[in-house]
Amino acid sequence: MRRIKKIVKALLVRCLVAPENTVIRGGLVRGRLLPRSIAERNLSMVFGNYERQIQNLLREQSRECKVAYDVGAHVGFLSLVLAELMPRNGHVHAFEPSSREAGMLDELIRCNSLQGRLTLHRCAVCDEVGDVTFHANDASFTGILGKATERRQIGRAHV
Repeated sequence: MRRIKKIVKALLVRCLVAPENTVIRGGLVRGRLLPRSIAERNLSMVFGNYERQIQNLLREQSRECKVAYDVGAHVGFLSLVLAELMPRNGHVHAFEPSSREAGMLDELIRCNSLQGRLTLHRCAVCDEVGDVTFHANDASFTGILGKATERRQIGRAHV
């Protein structure tokens, strides 16, 4: 069954994901673009239904916001949603300490020409000031600050 899922996903990626930027096919950011580095890893973003409940909550809460913060922005899909929903004079600040995900988020900002509305901060946010170690879990695209065992350290994060 796992093998069949892999084959189906590979076929969908081949059919839906463009060589460079892929158009988001539905949802709140329909018509916006995803760089290939993001689209080929997450088809729910291509279809626009990634984290649908959170998108709906953001739609309810962000219309009158002038500034929004996406802490732990991952590859920036929800930052893109915020930038789309907020008034044109609004601004989104996306915080992502993982260099891999931050690089993808930077691509997302560029391919959608959002440099004036969405700012990437390559750092972590926590309740202390200083330098800490950021540990990544490659399997789940998650990370943790501070002491952690059995995780690969990818660098230091300034908080």
